[in-house]
Amino acid sequence: MSIGNPECVISAILRGEASVWAGGADPAAVTRFLEAGRRHGVLPLLAEEFLCRKDLGTWPEEVHLACREVTRAQTMYELTQCAEVLSVLNALADAGLRPLLLKGTGLAYGLYSSPILRPRSDSDLLVSTEQVARRGAGHATGPWLPARQRARGAPGRLSGGSAQESAGRHHLLRGPALAHDNYQRFACLFDFDDLAATSVPVPALGPHARRLGNVQALILALIHRAGNNRNEGRGAGDKLIWLYDIYLLVKEMTDAELERFRDLVESRRIVAIALEGLRRCADFFGSPRLTSLIRELESGPFADSGLDWLRAGRLRFEWMELRAPHRCRPTDLSRWPPVSRCGLHAGDLSGAAGGRSRSCMCGGCLEGLGRRVVGRRWGQRFNPMRSDNGVTLCESTR
Repeated sequence: MSIGNPECVISAILRGEASVWAGGADPAAVTRFLEAGRRHGVLPLLAEEFLCRKDLGTWPEEVHLACREVTRAQTMYELTQCAEVLSVLNALADAGLRPLLLKGTGLAYGLYSSPILRPRSDSDLLVSTEQVARRGAGHATGPWLPARQRARGAPGRLSGGSAQESAGRHHLLRGPALAHDNYQRFACLFDFDDLAATSVPVPALGPHARRLGNVQALILALIHRAGNNRNEGRGAGDKLIWLYDIYLLVKEMTDAELERFRDLVESRRIVAIALEGLRRCADFFGSPRLTSLIRELESGPFADSGLDWLRAGRLRFEWMELRAPHRCRPTDLSRWPPVSRCGLHAGDLSGAAGGRSRSCMCGGCLEGLGRRVVGRRWGQRFNPMRSDNGVTLCESTR
């Protein structure tokens, strides 16, 4: 197998296929392979394959060594990350909040054989706006800090900190939305109570830890991919580790869960968005189950639903976003704010914004618009209330 396309080589290894090193003694081939593995976040997964499979024993020692070193570093990181997430969950539980783990952390502890196999830079939690309202605004913002910062006498505010000070950032998403970077099209897909009802426990993170059920986790993974491709550029959402999440979810889901998934993406009219992600996953991690799921969605009556969002140009896309709150209101209109307010509001968890809810010209929405129009770096300047540590609170309309 040629090393010219390291992504194909990596995916073949992760699929369990026999793979012979074809780069010879060329150090540049080793460098290309390792750079691709780091970029796609899969070196710990490769290390596990190298450890368990004899057919990979002839691969260059430099590759084996680099994968083992990354795995050791990830193991140390995970020890701290686990303690920090457990601390956050306990603090929120003491405040009467019952969050749901999203994306990386939820999947790392609920889907992978070991959390060190799923690298990530932060932890996302979803909490109910109604729970926050019942407990009062003070409970929504803390007090919480990593143990080391508390020991230094730092003020007791909820803060994500830096990767050096804590085990990554902890983002709280408040309300029923599953959205990506304030994309209104996805702001009303699920109610928090619906997500909580199908959530599953994560014993490794304590008695208060729950993650999204497999069906909702798969939908979020596909939305996350589409959002990254739209926001960061084509291909930005196609990291192999994210596609591997999709592959594992489809693999682990029961027939009933797959049927529920098909029903939900059709009823929410996001079939085309789901299909694009599933097809991309199949390019690298194809399986009979994944192929069958794709064919069933393609033959359904709503196969093109969501295609307008994927294909829209910049101006058309922004117009669709502005109109989205009108199209996706639930039956109970009392749960939605006046038309002049947007579907998501951003607030600062570090205290700079005082936990205030803002209108449709809030900093988070201005930043989201700016990032899509003029780019990520300059778009951040559109947000006058952005915190220094980059942690923001996304609040839905409920």
